[in-house]
Amino acid sequence: MLVAASLFGTSTVVAKEVNLSLKQAIDRALTHNISVQNQYLSRITDKVALEAAEQEFEPQYMITIGDQSNSVYSSTLAQHEQNTQTSVGGSIRLKNELGGQLELNLAQQKNEYEGFDPQYASTLTLSYKQPLLRGAGSKVAGASLRQAKWHELSQQLRMQQFLTEVIGQVVTQYRSYQLALHAMKISQHSFKRAQHQVQTNSALVEAGRLSHSEYVQSRVALANQKLALKRAENELDQARLLLLQILRLEEHTNLNLTEPLAVSAPNLNLARMVTTGLKNRPDYLQAKLNVRSNDLNLSVANDEQNWDLSLNLSYQLMGSEGHFTDSLAYQGHLNQGDYSIGLQLNIPIGDKIKRQSLYNAQIALYQSQNSLYELESKIRLELLNSKRNIETGWEGLQLAKSYLALTREQLSLEQEKLAAGLSSNFHVVSFETQLVDAENQFISAQISYLNQLTVLQAQLGTTLTAWQIKLEPESGISVNNMKAYRLTAGPHQEGWNSHE
Repeated sequence: MLVAASLFGTSTVVAKEVNLSLKQAIDRALTHNISVQNQYLSRITDKVALEAAEQEFEPQYMITIGDQSNSVYSSTLAQHEQNTQTSVGGSIRLKNELGGQLELNLAQQKNEYEGFDPQYASTLTLSYKQPLLRGAGSKVAGASLRQAKWHELSQQLRMQQFLTEVIGQVVTQYRSYQLALHAMKISQHSFKRAQHQVQTNSALVEAGRLSHSEYVQSRVALANQKLALKRAENELDQARLLLLQILRLEEHTNLNLTEPLAVSAPNLNLARMVTTGLKNRPDYLQAKLNVRSNDLNLSVANDEQNWDLSLNLSYQLMGSEGHFTDSLAYQGHLNQGDYSIGLQLNIPIGDKIKRQSLYNAQIALYQSQNSLYELESKIRLELLNSKRNIETGWEGLQLAKSYLALTREQLSLEQEKLAAGLSSNFHVVSFETQLVDAENQFISAQISYLNQLTVLQAQLGTTLTAWQIKLEPESGISVNNMKAYRLTAGPHQEGWNSHE
């Protein structure tokens, strides 16, 4: 139970204890961390943008309604003449994958002149425009849609990288708290041993088998261990608060970490590691995507250097009469409309901007290719270095384990010698210090080794797979559920196995 002081007295705050495995900590962070929720909200806008881009080759509908009043001065009549035009129309546009565009327009117009009966006009127009040079072909015509899909893939890779970093932070902080817990337990055990040694030395002094100065040394060692225990408790609470902050839990929550410090010997193959990394790492996949995107941009820039030659086809039916239905009838049959076919050529002269765009696209492609090559070399070196660190860390862990066993045996033997009057308290205190150091080294070696494996997961791009994390929640990401990612004020505690 925690007691917190207030301005008007004291108030009791009941601390909750939460059993927390490492997987639970990761799941908690991914569902309650504000930065993660903001990233999911950004993903909603990404999906909306892709849906909009995918409509490029779908029919586009438009309705147009207009009403206009005019006052025209007539020099013949020396007065203004009033007229009103009301129009209603609709159009359908369809772009094909070769760059052509088909458009159907239907317009109805009513003209009212002062002193005359209204006149109605109906127009039906079907037109088709097909680029023959610039803008022609599926590669150029579909470039914007392809870029939109690549952008969506790029955002997925960015999300994967972000979640990997968040998981890495949670794992590191979880193990930092584990390290602080073990450090405090080591300090507690050392403090108890120092207390026991003081009691033993007191009995030896009374029996005349130990000098008073050595008894004072044991009291000094006890005071030093008490100070070390206080420091360990403070560091433990600091680590707890940092973990609570990541998990978005209340500051009074006590955490019972249930994840064991399980380690096993490494079995690493550099060739397989490199293959896995190049297949899964989001930064490498993003670099490859950048090359493809810049290559497409170069194709579009090359296409922009062409002349604008297009084939234009149109067909039109028109009718005008004093009644609306008559205007439709007077449009005639389909074979009575007006046809047109033609070619149009636009030749730009001295357009340096397009030439500059071509150079920029070429340079961007070369730069992305260079970056991809550099990143691949960097990944190989990172994995080689990580493999060496893990193997060295395992060897160091085994040495720390042996060192711990020897220091325990050394202290036990020295305590027996002291009890028999064959040693001094100075040696016991020194060996006690060595034991505490060995215990801390062993725990630190375990945590460091596990953290190196976590770093390797990130370098291989397998973090989400290893922790069974999906890139998107089960409920999906859409405009319909965007409110699910709006967190309320204050930490959430729902669904946790806790007790007061």
